[in-house]
Amino acid sequence: KLERHDKQTTSPIQTSPDKAKKLPAGFTEKLYSVKWIAYSPTNCDPEKKIYPPEESVRTDLLVLRKYFNGIITYAADDTISRLSKELGFSMLYGIWSPNSEEELTKAKEASTNDAVLGYICGNEGLDSRYDLATLERAMKELSEATGKPVTTTEELHDYYNPRVLELGDWV
Repeated sequence: KLERHDKQTTSPIQTSPDKAKKLPAGFTEKLYSVKWIAYSPTNCDPEKKIYPPEESVRTDLLVLRKYFNGIITYAADDTISRLSKELGFSMLYGIWSPNSEEELTKAKEASTNDAVLGYICGNEGLDSRYDLATLERAMKELSEATGKPVTTTEELHDYYNPRVLELGDWV
């Protein structure tokens, strides 16, 4: 969840000074100017590789577009990124499994889409679906291949590990 703050308050986006230099100009401001919603298509299950047809995704996004202008996804999906651009959404592109070369390839291919502001690699799977070394490798690979900011969304207790806390370009 991204929270909006006045410019006079402390930013909830945390990063080290070295990483802050790496963020694209205007990235933080863009994050604040967008009304975000985490989106998983109706009847989608990336673990079982079940993805809905394009018309279903379009219907979902048209409903959401009335209230939001930013989509945060959980899994790599060409249809969502294409429709996000078409419908005027900004996007934080999710990669469900850092182990999946298919998802990583799709994410890299989506880097030319202007709607994609950055990546969220991995989602609440540390030490159950993937290990820290795999997550680190995938995040580094995405960052180098796309030139866009990369972070992860792990469970709160995982961030007590300083290595997890420092993984992304922003928290």
